[in-house]
Amino acid sequence: MPKKICDVYDPLLPTLLISIHKIYVKQILSGKKVIEYRKKFFNDPFQAFVYTTGKNGGIEMFVKCDAPIIDNAHKLATIGETIQHDNYGDIFDYFKEKNTGYIIPIIEVYQFKKVDLQYLRTELP
Repeated sequence: MPKKICDVYDPLLPTLLISIHKIYVKQILSGKKVIEYRKKFFNDPFQAFVYTTGKNGGIEMFVKCDAPIIDNAHKLATIGETIQHDNYGDIFDYFKEKNTGYIIPIIEVYQFKKVDLQYLRTELP
């Protein structure tokens, strides 16, 4: 993992704020999760501050992501099963309603001390 956020941050990339459930944040930080699934999302490479959802949530991670893979449910489920060893059926079911979606490759991760929700609400109402 990079030692400083400036080792990851690219001033030429769009910077987003995304929310991810706590269990998946832990998997990203451990290196187990290298792709993120979304039904709709941004179409280009980007970087993002990650808000961990749930009780005691906050921002504690910055990620750099490559351009998403946009395809049908079958292809996305096959990719997820192959790359991340996720359950094909679970991924397929997630995308099957519209038969399209996004796989976002996470290419770099930086963790920092959590900025909690209470602080964010106080400082950035």
